[in-house]
Amino acid sequence: MQKRGLADNAFAIALGAVVVIAIAIVGVSAVNTVRERACKAELADFQLFFSHLSEGMRPGTVNEESVSIPCGAKKLYIMDSSQLPEADWFADYPLVRDSVKGKATNTIFLMKDEQVLSSFEAPNVQVRYPRFLCLLPKSGKATLRVEGFGGSVSLDPVCSQPTCDEVLEPFDAGRITRVFRESDKADCPGCVDQEFSSIPEELGKAKTLYQNVKIYRKYSYCDGKMKIHLFFRPEDGVVARDFRFFEAIPKSCIENLDQVLDGMTRPDNGVSFVQPDPLLMWGFSTLDEDTEVEYGLDIILKDECAASIDGSALAREVEKKGEVLEPTALTPDEAKSNSDLQSGKVEAPPESQQQELRITSMPPTTVKLGDNYSYQVEASESGSLFTLTQAPAGMTITQSGLITWKPGKQGKERVSVRAQQQGGKAATQEFTVLVARNCQGHAERRCAAGDVWSFDSCGVREERVSDCWFGCRNGNCCLFC
Repeated sequence: MQKRGLADNAFAIALGAVVVIAIAIVGVSAVNTVRERACKAELADFQLFFSHLSEGMRPGTVNEESVSIPCGAKKLYIMDSSQLPEADWFADYPLVRDSVKGKATNTIFLMKDEQVLSSFEAPNVQVRYPRFLCLLPKSGKATLRVEGFGGSVSLDPVCSQPTCDEVLEPFDAGRITRVFRESDKADCPGCVDQEFSSIPEELGKAKTLYQNVKIYRKYSYCDGKMKIHLFFRPEDGVVARDFRFFEAIPKSCIENLDQVLDGMTRPDNGVSFVQPDPLLMWGFSTLDEDTEVEYGLDIILKDECAASIDGSALAREVEKKGEVLEPTALTPDEAKSNSDLQSGKVEAPPESQQQELRITSMPPTTVKLGDNYSYQVEASESGSLFTLTQAPAGMTITQSGLITWKPGKQGKERVSVRAQQQGGKAATQEFTVLVARNCQGHAERRCAAGDVWSFDSCGVREERVSDCWFGCRNGNCCLFC
């Protein structure tokens, strides 16, 4: 009897354990299901925010809008829908890089655990140079300054919004040579003096420096002003001796830097210099840890000017784990870009010609079926002639850049317009125009993502009407369905 009682107790305990485990499994499954439903609903709201962002925004209208970042995403990338940024800037995120390189239509990317959580197209969005935003959620939200811009919206983060849109500065022998030539004209501590320094030798040192010290640039815009942040990040065990960084701004963009400079970093452990012409310089006797410098401008430069700022670094020597590294040999192309300038075979072009031609206008990217589409293309230099290199049937452009079109079918149409100067300089702008049907809003209610949503007469989802905790059927929330 005693053995039977022990067996009964053991069976009861085992049965209880099985019941507890089953309840736990069901509970975890239920929690995961609720989380998945909540994430889908958050993603739908998030995409809806961007799809309706330009509605009612007249040119010049400015609003401040906050959006909840769904599903615990850690970063939000927003790309300019008409001029994509450089694909190589996203080397750490292959899916984003490949999307940009392939000129895919997706322009919004949510990142979590260094992976793309979700991406979609927002065709009506414009972003200042470097033509993308990287936002870090603050209390689960991102806050944007939204300005109406002729059928599109221009987006900037508000001043308090944390950002992460750093751009890696590559080694560029031609650009560095130009900056060295500018510094040779200046009388600043640490500037290159060609009577005593060979620029080819300095370039070899600079290439070694760029291989061991990563240099990043970041642009921020706030209250009609801009700041340029520079980050110097040596690899482990790397020490750069007599490190100097030069920043040259085209004179065609800023004639006198003293008139617009709104402060700059004056390091306690280094030197700094400003020349109105305009040139800035920072120097450190030893660079062996992450260092940041910045300068501000009382104006916001045009995109073509922001893109034309030349920054260059050099150091007397670079050590790695106590060993002095030798200058790195230049490739044939790098050597040619320097030797042609130095030998006089090719004169350094006047500053006005160094500026690449750019298309500065932003196209309308949506039109309703049957309506007239019009877009006046503008370039950074007057006298440019415009042509269409890719366009839907019926779209035309005048030599002065006026595009007109009346779409005959709905869908997405790719457009490519080219600007050409008589001297040979050219620029291309590619964008997608979404032709939408003329639809009546709030035509019916349907179930979507487990909730009740309103849909227009064309079947496009508009906005959530009701949150359904248990389920949705036939456009209504239900308890047992």
